[in-house]
Amino acid sequence: MEKHNFGKKLKKLRVKEGLLQRELAERTGLHITTIANYEINRREPKANQIKLLAQALGVEMGELFTQEGDGQNGRGAARRYLIAEVFLRMSHRVVHALTINMSNTGIGVYADERINSNEDVIVTLKVLVNRALETAEEVPGTVVWCSLVGKRYAAGISFKKTINDKEFPILAKCIGEKIR
Repeated sequence: MEKHNFGKKLKKLRVKEGLLQRELAERTGLHITTIANYEINRREPKANQIKLLAQALGVEMGELFTQEGDGQNGRGAARRYLIAEVFLRMSHRVVHALTINMSNTGIGVYADERINSNEDVIVTLKVLVNRALETAEEVPGTVVWCSLVGKRYAAGISFKKTINDKEFPILAKCIGEKIR
């Protein structure tokens, strides 16, 4: 499978929407040069810019990071579209992040700031409900790993509690599984 190409996917969605780069720039408040640089992978967008791009294109944020065929391996791309934003509350700060993937035992995130391994966090997830973000349950966890990816950080967080229908009904629904 071809490596994911953010710029290529952004351009494809922009063209599908019938927009010029200038029009997408106007909708997002970003400069046209910024849009052009994203499309040729010269620059990587920050988390808040990804949100602006998705809103302007009328897609969920996860769609900017999926390619044809994603989700056909039994995991399902739909859950990536349901989870939208993550806030990691640590002892001394809050980090805004985007979900890469999620299971009933942990979550992978993409953030602008470094997240320290072995740090305890409270994961607050906001999910899309009828195209509006709503806060779902908060889950305690521990950062297992953090790695620099381009200019951003990817991190894996292990939940201290397993996501299940009884304690975390909204998140269990997002994962798309009946978990007891």
